[in-house]
Amino acid sequence: MSLLPTSSPTPSEELYRFGADGNLRMYSYDRLFYSLYGYDGGTTRTYKYSFDLNPNWVNGRLESVNFNLHNAMFYPNSYLNFNQDGYYTKHYYNGMERIASRLGDQNISMNVNDPELQDRKDQLDTNIRRNIVDITGYNFLPVGEEQNPDDPKPVFELPQVGLTNLMPNTSSVYYYHPNHLGSTCYVTDENRSVVQGFLYAPFGEITNEYNNSFGSSVLPKYSFNAKELDEETGMYYYEARYYAPPTFTSRDPLFEKYPTFTPYAYCANNPVKFIDPTGMELVLTGELEDINSFIKIINSFFDFSSELFILNNGVVRKNDEISEKELDNMSGAQKAFYNTMMSAIENKKVISIDIVNKVGKVLFGAWETGQIDIADMIALGTGEGSNMYSVIGHEIAEQQYKQTTENPNNLVGHFYYGIPAENSISGYYRLKDQISDNGKIITIRCNSS
Repeated sequence: MSLLPTSSPTPSEELYRFGADGNLRMYSYDRLFYSLYGYDGGTTRTYKYSFDLNPNWVNGRLESVNFNLHNAMFYPNSYLNFNQDGYYTKHYYNGMERIASRLGDQNISMNVNDPELQDRKDQLDTNIRRNIVDITGYNFLPVGEEQNPDDPKPVFELPQVGLTNLMPNTSSVYYYHPNHLGSTCYVTDENRSVVQGFLYAPFGEITNEYNNSFGSSVLPKYSFNAKELDEETGMYYYEARYYAPPTFTSRDPLFEKYPTFTPYAYCANNPVKFIDPTGMELVLTGELEDINSFIKIINSFFDFSSELFILNNGVVRKNDEISEKELDNMSGAQKAFYNTMMSAIENKKVISIDIVNKVGKVLFGAWETGQIDIADMIALGTGEGSNMYSVIGHEIAEQQYKQTTENPNNLVGHFYYGIPAENSISGYYRLKDQISDNGKIITIRCNSS
């Protein structure tokens, strides 16, 4: 005789279950409604399920359990997702920034009859079963076992999702219009009509939504910081962690490095200026036109056919399309500038630079405020003898020191980080902090020997 619970579990508390890798695997707000999440070998999500359980108890015995599927979404890659009905959405990018999504592709259906995909689906069902058994204690009929009429057990049978034909839903294309943080302010269709819009509290709570039914579970809701909002939980998916405004649901993997901050805080509690602090980022804030001009100036120092550094919602990243062979062919000055940029990008803490334009109190850069004045940089020019790139390297190296060091000293950052970065790029040696009449920093050439 198998032992069975004599009653269903009492819905009394929220439940979170995390994997060994720190990824959220399951969420339930009452132990009857569940959301399940799966990932690839890293932190990239590949699917999510939402369903509820309806246990049927007869005379203290669990006779059956019904699974009611609410939503399912699958993510084969960053360019495509499809839901439980087989309707798919394609996404379009400018660099790493998502700029538009198309619901289906006119009348085109795609066949994805892939045995490997079905194997992953079977593994998904197995994982869901294991989690539900662990949490509820329900004694389901084991897979492959015949039912015993004298001791019947409920059958574990999830609603099935078709994985063969992906179908178009509509030919509509939708365009995203972000603010300076990358958060979607409004969405327009191909006729330039506003079809969706959001207003946010500082930490990302949506205070007003123009169209609650937009997307109808086919198009993920990309909103705050352009992250996907899981409406079943009210949380944003930030890859390494989930964000339930105003805090993350799990601690920062690098929490030991920052003892002055709670490991659950979002953006060091400064969400108006900063975006997701997951590490390995150089963040630019300011007017979009100034930021784009600044990144254009940086890329103009290199000779690649594509931009070496690209922007994604204000975050500077290296363009992975540039091969290692191309990087090896850089000049000494280019390598020095590249290394300064990559040091800031790959730092374990976010480095934030505020790009300003013609601010009188800022001369090239400002230590205290973390600002770089693009107008001052442009005044240096890009011709022979210009120190613009070395000055940019100086300011970025200085801010990296300041923003990653406890009790940073201005002079130390200036002389031991800023100036060496500048000299390595320019091939000159700074004599002293003086500016000539034509706006150039006074330098002397280094001895090449």
